[in-house]
Amino acid sequence: MATTKPANVDGIWFVPVGFSDKSSDFTSFHKELKLHFAADLLTFMMWNSFSKNCLLVIYIYVIWMMMNRVSAVLTDMSQEEISARAIKKSSQYNIKPFESISQVPDHQDIFLSSNAKEKGGISKESGLPHIPKHFVLTSDLNLPLKHVVHQCHVLQIGYVNCSARDLYDIPQVEFPINITVYNLSRNHITTLPKHAFSPYVSLKVLDLHRNKVVIIHPSAFVGLSNLEYLNLYHNRLIMNATTIQNAFSENVFVPLKNLKRLRLEGNNLKPDNKKLRYPHKALSHLGNLEELTLDGLFNASFESGFAGLSRLKSLSLEGYHFGKCKLTMLTNNTFRYLTPLEQLILKDCNLQGEKIEAGTFLPLKHLKVLHVSHNVDINIQFLDRIFYGLQNNSLQILEMNNVVNPNTVGICLSSKYIKYFPQSVEILYAKDNRLECIDRKVIDIIKKSLKVIDIGKNAFILGTYFMDLHKLDQLETLHVDDFLAQAMDLPRNYPYIPPLDTDKCSPHERTELEPIDDFQIHLPPKMKVFNMRFTGMRYVISKLDIGKTKVFQNLISLKYLDLSSNSIRVLGRQIFHGMTELRYLCISHNPIYRFDPDPSNIHKLQAFIAVETSLSLLSKETRDVINQRIKMGFSFRVELDQSPILCDCPNLPFLEWMVTSGAFNFDNREYSCYFPDTSSMDIHDGYTEVLNKLSRQCSSREYLFFVTGAATAGFAIFIICSLAYRFRWKLRYMYYAAYIYATSRRNARSTNRFDYDVFICYAEEDRHFVMDMLYPALESRGLSVFVHHRHFTAGELIGSNIVRAVNRCRRTLVVLTRTLAESSWCNYEIQMANMASAQRGEPVLIFLLLGGVRSNEMGNELLYNIQTNTYIPFPSESRANEGARNALYDKLARDIRD
Repeated sequence: MATTKPANVDGIWFVPVGFSDKSSDFTSFHKELKLHFAADLLTFMMWNSFSKNCLLVIYIYVIWMMMNRVSAVLTDMSQEEISARAIKKSSQYNIKPFESISQVPDHQDIFLSSNAKEKGGISKESGLPHIPKHFVLTSDLNLPLKHVVHQCHVLQIGYVNCSARDLYDIPQVEFPINITVYNLSRNHITTLPKHAFSPYVSLKVLDLHRNKVVIIHPSAFVGLSNLEYLNLYHNRLIMNATTIQNAFSENVFVPLKNLKRLRLEGNNLKPDNKKLRYPHKALSHLGNLEELTLDGLFNASFESGFAGLSRLKSLSLEGYHFGKCKLTMLTNNTFRYLTPLEQLILKDCNLQGEKIEAGTFLPLKHLKVLHVSHNVDINIQFLDRIFYGLQNNSLQILEMNNVVNPNTVGICLSSKYIKYFPQSVEILYAKDNRLECIDRKVIDIIKKSLKVIDIGKNAFILGTYFMDLHKLDQLETLHVDDFLAQAMDLPRNYPYIPPLDTDKCSPHERTELEPIDDFQIHLPPKMKVFNMRFTGMRYVISKLDIGKTKVFQNLISLKYLDLSSNSIRVLGRQIFHGMTELRYLCISHNPIYRFDPDPSNIHKLQAFIAVETSLSLLSKETRDVINQRIKMGFSFRVELDQSPILCDCPNLPFLEWMVTSGAFNFDNREYSCYFPDTSSMDIHDGYTEVLNKLSRQCSSREYLFFVTGAATAGFAIFIICSLAYRFRWKLRYMYYAAYIYATSRRNARSTNRFDYDVFICYAEEDRHFVMDMLYPALESRGLSVFVHHRHFTAGELIGSNIVRAVNRCRRTLVVLTRTLAESSWCNYEIQMANMASAQRGEPVLIFLLLGGVRSNEMGNELLYNIQTNTYIPFPSESRANEGARNALYDKLARDIRD
């Protein structure tokens, strides 16, 4: 029997349902209906009287004869007669006419039943004749509607959706020939027969993913010369010899002259089968193909047929979420026929670093994007094998996340592993690689062209390589978020911290010393995005006093800064100094309780995110900046939800600003109110009710508070000034008397406290000068002198001897020469003297400059001490005389005693 076709009669589309003369399907259906009817009739008669049953039998007999007549007529009807009958009766069923099927409105269902005998027997699931599910227009109410199952949708835009319709075959119905998208995904189709899609010459997209396709007829795609996208993802096209013969015959893709994208991944459930091979001969005819997605077959090579893919730009063998990939090894010949490639994706392909040959990527001269993420067996030490073949191409994006075994610890990226790093790379992703440190030479190797770096989810600790970040002068985006390491001790020399007031405190704890004004993180000058969310670095900003420092000074291009989840408590007013282009600032999930930056540093800000902080309000200056931005027409977003917003009279102006500024969105946010009595409540109305209540409570007190406060303050000032003027001379006398008394007590106490007047710190090379000249000169002037050659206790630790010497002597005299500047023990003696000075609250160090020592020959700590303490230069040999030296010794003795 010929395929059933829709007919257009008087502007109405019909799809008639026909049965051949030999078919008994419709007759069987009526026989089944009669049997059910008879059974129901007998049951009814058993429960009724004899007279009623007689009348009922007569009535049923008439109905029975009519049903037999209809069955006989329809069984003998030809295809044309059924169509004519449907057209004749169409008006009875209110079928609205359309000029073409393509004009059926969206989601308008049309039903079609067809000959079950032609479609291959009985359905396993329903037990009914196997009927494809597609467009159907019923033409007679007497048709067996139980055979009409799920339906497709045709949209006016030329899209036919037959997805998830429980189909076992390609629907044998001719849809409008001008359709461009045909979706047959998520069905049970096993075979693509000959000329399956030939009527649809305008088709551009054919989606068959998640079916059970095993066989593709060599002529299945005839007529699809305009097809651009073919999706065969997740079928049963296993690439063994049998499937290649049944589905990937050499000419199967010949009709697809304009195909640009082909998906074949997810077909090989066991890609590690050594007998699997790519159908390179079939693929060789796709000369216009640009994107190809395959499974990564075990040690399979891309044979000569791939040379025919002259326009192939992207090859994906990704096994992470989509297909299967078990490449394991890459040889110098793996990609030799894929020279046009610009993008290569090898994610989760079980690659092993020791099985990658150094020349693997040499043929890919045009490669711009390479993804090798989630190959945990590559390991850091084999990266040079990947980079070697990429030196002379145009690679721009390199993604190498998670290429190290997650159980590895203590990885330091050495420069020898990336000595062949391609200098054209602009974007680098290296997340989740267990890195803890970087060789300083690494930055010199990669600094040339990198614009984006993402090294999140590592375990970096602070090292000297942080001092070289500014060398990345082209860098615009830096992600260092989600670090794994925890806070530990600071490195000794970065940055230099002045001596603390006690030698028992943690290096993270706050002290009474002033903050270090020149502490900076030298970041790349062109950086626009800096994400350091949840860094957890060992050098924790929150545990340093950075209230007056300028950590991010002069990042004039920075627009995005994320400092969330870093336990920051205080951000100084000048911490954003120079960041004039800042647009987005996030400080969420920090216990920060004050945010009062210099307005000149945030005048272009458009979003301030402070979710779950300790902020209870924003300063007046900050609010004025936000108001100004909104008046200029810029949108501004402030988020303070899950923060302890104070709801009391002093905070009333801030609450009013929150409601009226337009910068807050209270919908679906967790805002709350905290009251002076420590109680709290959730806010669901945008603070409207609380604001009204506070306005009434605070207005009556405000005037009285200001008047009383002003009067009290004025009276107190008047009394204090009067008393000070009355006793001004007596107060001045008492001040100076107290100063003289404190000074004399301190001198008397220090005189009886020390065993020696001075401890001489000198290098071994200067021993002759100290013992023959300096030591006798000071002793002859009545000073008690301590030198380590005579007074150190034998058998005791050197460090203990030094600490004891500094504590037993009033002063420490440093004989500063080049050799002393290079001596680690001499530097230790100076630091111990610094600690003693901080503890006593008086100066201890005296420097005697012997010979010329240039500043670049001193370390940072020694140079700091020279710059902050007075030193005495010793006369040079050419100008020295006995009188000058005696005068110097006299002055030195006085300084030591004073």
